[in-house]
Parts: sequence; C-alpha cells; structure tokens
Amino acid sequence: MKKIDKVVQLVPAFHYGDAIGESMRNVSGWLMKQGIQSEIYSLHVDDELRTEAFLYPQSIPQTSGNSVIILHYALPSALSGLYSNLPGKKILLYHNITPAEYFVQWNAELAFLTHAGREELSRLHEKTDLALADSEYNRKELEEYGYKRSMVCPIWIPFRLYHNRYNDILASSLAKKVRFLFVGRVVPNKKIEDTIKIVYWYKENINPSTSLVIVGKYTSVPRYYHWLREYGKALHFSDDELYFTGHISYDDLVTYYKNSHMFISMSEHEGFCVPLVESMYFNIPVVAYASAAVPEILKDAGVLVHTKKFEYIAELMHIIMTDNNLRDTVIKKQKERLRYFLDEKIMEIWHNILSGL
Repeated sequence: MKKIDKVVQLVPAFHYGDAIGESMRNVSGWLMKQGIQSEIYSLHVDDELRTEAFLYPQSIPQTSGNSVIILHYALPSALSGLYSNLPGKKILLYHNITPAEYFVQWNAELAFLTHAGREELSRLHEKTDLALADSEYNRKELEEYGYKRSMVCPIWIPFRLYHNRYNDILASSLAKKVRFLFVGRVVPNKKIEDTIKIVYWYKENINPSTSLVIVGKYTSVPRYYHWLREYGKALHFSDDELYFTGHISYDDLVTYYKNSHMFISMSEHEGFCVPLVESMYFNIPVVAYASAAVPEILKDAGVLVHTKKFEYIAELMHIIMTDNNLRDTVIKKQKERLRYFLDEKIMEIWHNILSGL
C-alpha cells in the first residue's frame, strides 16, 4: 500500500445502525489496524457515535498531499465543498440517489433534494481521483455522470453486530403465523404497497394465518407511511397481520429475521439493498423483484421475479415454503453468494483501492 498519512471519511449524517455509517466504522477500524490514521467528519452524529466522529464545521480536518479524503455521497450537503477543497487524493463513494419521480407525489422537498443531488454529482467528477460504487449498477451511473475512473466496492456489512443478539420477550410475543418480512426505509421506491398486495393474496387464498412485518424507519415520507396504513386497513389487515416496527434495535432486528419465513422485496430502485444480504446471512429465502441492483446483488441466489403478477408470486412463495428440497436449494445458493460480502473479501477490495491510488 502506498504511503498514506491519514484517511478522512465525510458523510452528511453518521447514524448508529445505519448501513453506510456501520460500513464507515468497519473501514475506519480496518485502517487503524493497518497503522493508518482514520477520521470521520459529519454534520450530524448520533450520541452513541460521538467518540468516533467529529462534527463539522465545529471541527475541520487537516490533510496533506499524502491524505485520502472519502466522500460518502447520496445527497448534496456542505461536505461536498469541503471535499472539493481539502488537499489529498479524493475518493467519491456513491451510494445512489433515488430518482426524484418517486417522491413528487409524496414529498416535494425530497423530490427537489434528490434532483439537486444528481446535478451536484455531475460536477464533482472534476474534483475526484477515483469513484467507488456499492454495485455495478451504481458504477454505470457514475460513468454516465462523467467519472472516468471507477470501481465497485460493496457496503461493508457489520455482521459482528448480529452476534449474540436476540429479544426473548419479543420472540415469545410473536403470533404463530406464517410471517413474511421486509426490512428497509418506508419510502415510495420500495413499493411496499405491492408487497402488501402479495401477502393479502396469500392470506386470502392460501393461508389465512399470515402476517407481514415491515421493519424500518417510517418518518422520512410520512404521507406515504400513513397511506400504507390506510391501504392495509382497507384490505382488512389487523394490526398484528400488518405491522410497521419503525427503527429498532439490533436485538429486535435479529429476532425478526430469525422468526420470519421469507424476505420479500418489490422495490423498484435499489443501489445495493443490505437486507438482501442480511437475509442470506440469517438463512431466510429471498423473493425479490428484479430491478436496479437487485439481480446483481443476488446473482443466482434467492428467487427473482420479473413481473408483478401478485397471485403468481404468492403461489411461488407457497411452493418455496412447502417444498423442503427447493427451499434448501435456495438457502444453499444464498450461502454461497454471501461469501462475496464477508469481511475478508471487503478487506481485500479496500486494500486494492488504496494501493492503486
């Protein structure tokens, strides 16, 4: 690895339990083990992480020509200007921006922000030595925005945080039902209404003792969340048949994964999708709509659907649930695919990135 005196990571919001934040923590820990000074700067830092990051602009990084500055980019912020002006090698790590059209109906401010984010992304290539992307799907977007040198670098998932986690009280409270699971923010591109339609069809035509748990923050687009709640009521889902958890602890997250029968995603825009990999880790069969980066993340693991024929998908889910040989084959393929996302592989990728600067 070439001489690097310091690596500075910049992110607008540094949240505990957030996929990007935890990936940054993994990178930072690995850098320090390599003897490289590592610093994280953010506009917003969760209380749990105050000892691991500096608040900007209260603190300003000091870098040199031998430093590396990494901007984690998903939306525009004041950190883009800081990134452009600091001395050192510049890496932009693109985590994707959801297209504005998904937000127009629900949140005009977010629609504007995502549009502005893509405009800014198109300008930052002039300041960037190397662009990284969570997936090949994201990397191709970077090429379209003028980034000449780019590589794929998957999110470094914090598998260590899943060890020895479980909520016995929560587990004992869960009804003895067929339980389908979705994990992710409650935002329009996830098309959670389509997942609800599938589970409704399954409940009405295959097994009435069925529930759907939606795990994830639902405060980003409140109108969409409240509309989903009303939609579920119109389909006569009870509160324990369609349950939105909001943001939860790792103990609760692991408990839901271990007590669910299948992960379902009908999302139409994903730049990576960490819950697909988490489902592989917890040996839950995945059924997902083949959109954006999803086919790339799954490869030949899980079950991809290419059309949203809800009754067909529900029947397919039932076959996977009841055919033990098929279910075992799906899980075996997922275990094989999981290897690509484990720590050893991601460490190798980061070593190659920094060595090539």
